[in-house]
Amino acid sequence: MEQLRRLGDPLEHVRLYRSIENDAVVAQNYQKLAGRTFDIYDLTVPSNTDKFVESIIAPIRDPMMELFPDLQLNGLANPLKDGTFRFSKGSSEKFHFKNLSGGEKAAFDLILDLVIALETYNDTLFCIDEPEAHMNTRVQANLLSVIHDLIPQNCQLMLATHSIGMMRRAWDIATKYPDDVVFLDFSDCDLDQSTVIQPTIPDRTFWNKVYEIALDDLASLVAPEKVVICEGEPKKEISMTNHAHDARCYENIFKGKYPKVQFVPGGNAADVAGNRRGVAYVLSVLAEELR
Repeated sequence: MEQLRRLGDPLEHVRLYRSIENDAVVAQNYQKLAGRTFDIYDLTVPSNTDKFVESIIAPIRDPMMELFPDLQLNGLANPLKDGTFRFSKGSSEKFHFKNLSGGEKAAFDLILDLVIALETYNDTLFCIDEPEAHMNTRVQANLLSVIHDLIPQNCQLMLATHSIGMMRRAWDIATKYPDDVVFLDFSDCDLDQSTVIQPTIPDRTFWNKVYEIALDDLASLVAPEKVVICEGEPKKEISMTNHAHDARCYENIFKGKYPKVQFVPGGNAADVAGNRRGVAYVLSVLAEELR
């Protein structure tokens, strides 16, 4: 930052940005945050008190730490000197936001934009297209949770994604909050024609389409050809290191000869022999392992 200036009401000065211009958007949002400190404290110079850090930085810092626990947003530096967002990670202290990784920068840009926008656009439909770029599947899933928590109840979010991580997390959120999530399937729609799109029930056919689009030829490697149920409990059912012991042993023994076989822990000997836990249980274990 070489200068600090007051920005007008965003409702009166709407400007569209593309994600590839995120540095420009971050710079503009920086000015909005810096300007807000002057408004809150009636300051002629910026403040770096603890109260300032918590009221201005925490709404951005805390969601970022949910995604990247080792990444700490320090503050705004001095807006009238060399102001920018500064971060700490490991032994690196107060480095420029431009030195973030691609995934960290993409997540930071999105979270920052939402936090700033929600000050004005608090009764709004937000549209986000494929926010998962440069992130691994688990971070993608957690990003959806963070966005869901940020968007207030009187707003709506329309999100387009090819991310299995986000789709799986959307299902988790829908299970916990049935009224919060609607799935839309565009795969059979001719969008050159007038089209009415109805909510989709995420059944097996739906998930097959998701995997086919997201993974293409790799889908067959994710879905096993055969499932073998053996003794033991999955990790989520037991905290000791011997969870799924038999399944892991069989996998190590037979993985070279039978790479498309998945060994699943199915309880004790009587449970396995009588198939007491059923197909639904096996599917739940497989789904958990694919997250």
